[in-house]
Amino acid sequence: MSVNKMIVSITCLLFLNACVFDNSERFVLNRIPYSQLQGWQDGPHLGALNAFAKSCTKIIRYDDQRMVYPKYAGKAAGWKSVCQQLIDHPIEDNHAAKAFFEKNFVPFSTLYDGVGFGLFTGYYVPELKGSFTKTQRFKYPLYALPHDNTAMDLTRKQITGGTLKNNNLELLYLDDKIEAFFLQIQGSGRISLPDDTVVTVGYAGRNNHEYKSIGEYFVHNNLMQKEDITAQSIKGWLRDNPEKTDDILNYNQSYVFMEVKSQEAHKLPSGGQGVELTPMHSIAIDKNFIPYSAPIWLSLMDKKKETLEYKEHLFLVAQDTGSAIKGPIRGDIFFGIGTQAGEKAGRAKEFGKYFIFLPSAVVKNNRFEIMATYE
Repeated sequence: MSVNKMIVSITCLLFLNACVFDNSERFVLNRIPYSQLQGWQDGPHLGALNAFAKSCTKIIRYDDQRMVYPKYAGKAAGWKSVCQQLIDHPIEDNHAAKAFFEKNFVPFSTLYDGVGFGLFTGYYVPELKGSFTKTQRFKYPLYALPHDNTAMDLTRKQITGGTLKNNNLELLYLDDKIEAFFLQIQGSGRISLPDDTVVTVGYAGRNNHEYKSIGEYFVHNNLMQKEDITAQSIKGWLRDNPEKTDDILNYNQSYVFMEVKSQEAHKLPSGGQGVELTPMHSIAIDKNFIPYSAPIWLSLMDKKKETLEYKEHLFLVAQDTGSAIKGPIRGDIFFGIGTQAGEKAGRAKEFGKYFIFLPSAVVKNNRFEIMATYE
């Protein structure tokens, strides 16, 4: 055990509930006062509370004794008591929302292997053109989830090459293979059909191959500098080099299957938790480390400054996951729907630090055990 890890363990033993170790290796939560949250006084508390209220529609139906995963999040009863207060006494202004969080939640800073910072990106719901019928224009299929488990071993190259053809799995067709690829990364999209109706498609499952970032391909093959990698720059390069598009897209062997989620034109998509996402207040996380419904205070670093300074603070709720979102200090911020949201999400590639909020009742009633293991 390193000296730093030993010090952390001793600190947790001396100060009850000062630290929470998740079962996952090397992930540590440190309880902090609200005074240590930079930007907290003027934060967007009401927007985050409204997003949390959507999670409450799920939480309130849980059995009191149900364990919230990961285990450090305690039993559902502690979360339900917070939701019940919100249901009984709705809040409509930012000051009251701030007071609600301070009364009912305890903030924790996060460390993984002694590091408290991670990468935060953005995602959105693209608006695309499509058809339920294959035509000369609409010829790139989105596939529904196969019932045959052997089909899940197919690679992206095999699937887009037609291996699943004629199995009645073609959900609909798009007019752009590049946008079809990025739709799978985003996880959902709105498709305008030729009759001007709109359907929303979303994640139904994926094949058995791990996600690989094509941004890595560009960097490793000296096609683009790491700092220049954005969704927009990648799309532009692929359109300028169509002869190389298929090989680069197939570098990511993971394939996401889709299903029709809604035929309501203005409905926001649902995330992995099954609740409607809120632009700039919902975040996709790795649920092996962060529980759904947890409010998250995110401080983004100012990369233009040589000293450690934050340029922006966001108040988010963990309500989604993504195949590319792996690790304890990693997140994907939901920016909304359409072109403008897509431009902002595509440029989002920030380093930051986040603070997880747990209900006070969970912190008070749950006996946290020090269960970290060390390499």
